Amino acid sequence: KELGKTKPEELRTSTGKVPVSGRTIAVDPKVIPYGSIIYIQNYGYFIADDCGGAIKGNTKDIFTASHKEAIQNGKRLANVYLLK
Repeated sequence: KELGKTKPEELRTSTGKVPVSGRTIAVDPKVIPYGSIIYIQNYGYFIADDCGGAIKGNTKDIFTASHKEAIQNGKRLANVYLLK
C-alpha cells in the first residue's frame, strides 16, 4: 500500500509490525537479520523490520511518514553499523 493512500497504522512490515517513522528500516534479510538494531551515521538508530522488492544487498530504506519526506531525503551513502 502506498503511504499517501492509507494510514500508517494500517500498514504492516514484513515482520507484521506497524512501521514507525524514524525507527523502521527495510533491509535485505539475507544480509541483516530481521529484528537487528542498526546505527546509520548522521541518522540514528533503527530496527530492521521490513524488506522490499528493491532492497537487495547493502541497500537500506528508512521508513518515513510521507512520500514527500522520502523524496526530500533522497538517496545517500552512509556508514551503517550492525549493533545487535
